[in-house]
Amino acid sequence: MRNCKGEVLTALVAALKTATGMKVRTKLNDFDTSDNTAYPYIHISDVYQTENGPKNYHSYDLEVLINVVYKDITDLGALYTAQNSVLGLFNIPESLTLTNNFKVQETILVSSTDTEIKTDTGTLNIGLIRIIFTIEDKG
Repeated sequence: MRNCKGEVLTALVAALKTATGMKVRTKLNDFDTSDNTAYPYIHISDVYQTENGPKNYHSYDLEVLINVVYKDITDLGALYTAQNSVLGLFNIPESLTLTNNFKVQETILVSSTDTEIKTDTGTLNIGLIRIIFTIEDKG
């Protein structure tokens, strides 16, 4: 088994930035939640990889949670527009270009929903999109 997370995340970050024009984060350790100029953004989290197939032909399921985060909005239209831009990336598997080591075979939408979280610094509206990528190991 090889780890395809790095290649998929690199391609996913680039595709999300292009599709939405938003900042894309994979870690939040350098993020100041009280800084209102930091919003909106996309956070990729909960990345899980499992192996499928026989030993002479590897494929992997890579599951990710894409969080589209807005703060103190009065209309959910912008959140839903951003979610639709993200979902539009996954209409065809070729939407993510990987290196010669891996290829996206399939993308599956597991769920798409939204939630609201009240914090000390304001209200966060978060679109949650869970996707499974089936990745072929060409190596």
